[in-house]
Amino acid sequence: MGRDRKKGKLKYKDLKKRMKKPFKKIRETLSDGKLPPADTVRGFLADSALMVSCKGYGDEYYEAYNVACERFGRAFQAGDLSACWDAADELERLKSDCHDRYK
Repeated sequence: MGRDRKKGKLKYKDLKKRMKKPFKKIRETLSDGKLPPADTVRGFLADSALMVSCKGYGDEYYEAYNVACERFGRAFQAGDLSACWDAADELERLKSDCHDRYK
């Protein structure tokens, strides 16, 4: 399900749907003043890397998105709640800008 049977690859639309739940959990956990679970962060960042490897879906946002993901990952590793929140806000802004343009 969600894979192109001929190519065995995850479809972009399915990947985007899969990313919604962990990103929501990340934002909610940060709103509660806590760091999100490590497995949620790892999965989200891995899916983000997959997403930006897909050409033709808002490519002009990918560089800034990668930078924000790197910032988020570093902040998470450092246990810096404030920096995690700032990077998550930037990811949300980039997502909204891209979706406003392409959806």
